[in-house]
Amino acid sequence: MPSKPAGDPTEFEAARRRLLRHWPQWAALIGAALLGAAVFAFVDLEPKVEGDFFFSTEDPQLQVERRIEERFSTTSQIFVAVRSKQVFSHATLRRLHAFTRALQSIPGVASAQSLTDGLENPADVLERDPAEVREDLLDSPFWPRLLLGRDRGSSFVVLRLREQDAGATVSAIDRVKARFQSSDFDIGISGVPYVSEHIRRGLARDLKTFSGAAIACFAILVAILFRSLAVSVGTMVAALTACFITFLLRAALGMETGILTPNLWTIAFVLTLSHVVYLTASYFRSARESGEPAALSQALRLTGPASVWSLVANLLGFLSLLLAPAKPLREFGISGGIAALAAIACAYGIHPLFLRSARVPRGQAGRLTRSFERFFTTRHPWLALAVAAGALLLAPWSYRVDTDPPLPSYFAAGGEIRDGLEAVDRAGGTSPLDLVVRDAAGGALGDEESFERLMALQRDLEADPAVGSVISIAILMAETDRYWYSFLISWEGRLERLEQPEHDRVGRTFITADRTLGRFILRMHERRGQSRAAIAGRLAERARAHGFEVPLVGGLFKLQGELSELVKGSVVRGLGGLLASFLLITLLTSRSLRVALAMTACLALVPLALFGLVAIIGMQLDIIAAPAANVALPMGIDEMIHLGYAVRRSHGRGGALWSAWRKALAELWAPILVSALIVGAGFALLLLSGFPPTHRLGALACASVVLTDAVVLLVLPALATVVWIGRRRR
Repeated sequence: MPSKPAGDPTEFEAARRRLLRHWPQWAALIGAALLGAAVFAFVDLEPKVEGDFFFSTEDPQLQVERRIEERFSTTSQIFVAVRSKQVFSHATLRRLHAFTRALQSIPGVASAQSLTDGLENPADVLERDPAEVREDLLDSPFWPRLLLGRDRGSSFVVLRLREQDAGATVSAIDRVKARFQSSDFDIGISGVPYVSEHIRRGLARDLKTFSGAAIACFAILVAILFRSLAVSVGTMVAALTACFITFLLRAALGMETGILTPNLWTIAFVLTLSHVVYLTASYFRSARESGEPAALSQALRLTGPASVWSLVANLLGFLSLLLAPAKPLREFGISGGIAALAAIACAYGIHPLFLRSARVPRGQAGRLTRSFERFFTTRHPWLALAVAAGALLLAPWSYRVDTDPPLPSYFAAGGEIRDGLEAVDRAGGTSPLDLVVRDAAGGALGDEESFERLMALQRDLEADPAVGSVISIAILMAETDRYWYSFLISWEGRLERLEQPEHDRVGRTFITADRTLGRFILRMHERRGQSRAAIAGRLAERARAHGFEVPLVGGLFKLQGELSELVKGSVVRGLGGLLASFLLITLLTSRSLRVALAMTACLALVPLALFGLVAIIGMQLDIIAAPAANVALPMGIDEMIHLGYAVRRSHGRGGALWSAWRKALAELWAPILVSALIVGAGFALLLLSGFPPTHRLGALACASVVLTDAVVLLVLPALATVVWIGRRRR
């Protein structure tokens, strides 16, 4: 019987008839649907973002926060800055009073203090001359520091929240803000609950939207590039099943959805697609060379060992993040390991069921394909040198990458949230910092001598350019000292009165019952020239200069500084562990120290160049964007290990080393570019995001993909064969 011509429509129709005509394919489809239904029914996919979410309960950083909470009465607070042309005018004060009362009516708000609802009875404030109200306020040591901006052009409304749903409370606050916002009543809001909730919303909204769009993009590109319905269906079923298994196993292990968890959709897809692309390419090649009956078993035999070693390298890289103190990075490492296992299981257990139904392309390669093959099978030493030199020039800058972004950078420039944060920051600081002090000589703090030293420290801290405002036991004691009858009451008596319910037990917030520990609550500026750790250390030294010890330092400002160091250290440790494990694996698989060193050196160029570029352009590397290199490097590992196996097979038959590399490149350049195109297109969708961390993640992931492929296809072949070229010339 004569053979059918390539591309015969009847052959394609026969392939389509074979698709979904076998029960294993239907079992895979039904299984994926059931797993997906279980994920959406039983797994909470909403990210949890709280002030202390970055740390687990056993971390030292969070233990400090817990000790401060135990010793002092602390509640969640939100600071609302109101800027107007005349802070002290009848119109502004009346509007401020109505605004304060609207905030007080919110169920989640325990109290709201402002210029009209703090120092005096609101009715008295509204009836008096605004100039007298201002004069009386400035006579107080305490109230101006709490309620008046340092620029005197704005005032604060301080909200104390109840322990309940922060999301509903923040939504209600935003609605009240929208009602009262005007050109002469400009409102900005800050505070840990407020910022955390809006980060959570932006993350959930964007990553949910763009993860779905990325999945659709993956499906479309797979269909276009392979032009096979069976391959497209098999790829998507395998990748989605890997995603569902990853999320279900995470939930079974008791892990909540965190700020990095939504990225697992893309991670699981990338890891699965990597195996699928190489398996599919090998199947098509084997079918053309040996016939379809033996093609699948031959493809599994050729790609399986390389995929297993890629799995080992990926597992070691992900699990190296277990050494990271930052809770999100540790859980991301565990989740990445689960995704890697699920990806190889689904790629080799599910995709082959559909691969048998795929139409094998048998036509001649087009002109563009032949041009690409000629380019990638030609050694380009000067181009490789240029790529490597560019990466090495960027590498020294990688140590200057900014892993400590300011809070406003988490929101879009010119947006309402960012403008509000910057307004609060200008008026009196955004990030809280707690300094807990005690007398270095072991004395109590409730006497005249300690009061004078505490006030001196108060003034010293306020003079620091990084400090926006300071509230402490010192100014509370000063507030009690300004009344004419204060000499009749001892310091202990005054402190006891501040702990009574009629004063909202404010004394407990700033001094312990045994009078040994005092608390300074600072609101820090986000505009700073030093790291948070350096600034916190400088302020602690100022306290020591006044005869105090500083046993505890906490607050969001300190936690962000700790997180910055953790992100930097975790990324370095994670990538270092990945490179070390990759060196060992390539040494075992290639059986050549020179090839193993060349591959590891090339792989190391990617994160060094990426982070160097980030530092030069001034992009902040927040904890959401930090794992971008961990997305591209597993793909680079797969590419290099598959190349190494292909070179080893060709070189084992004898002949020159470059000939073996040329055969390997001819075999794999297309799968490498296809996987890069699919992954890069998926992450490119994140560039459309209005949430800066998501945007940065997409940009860095795309840059990582481009760098990885340039290194694998250009630099690695030239570097791995440079010794052989030298020998040939000699």
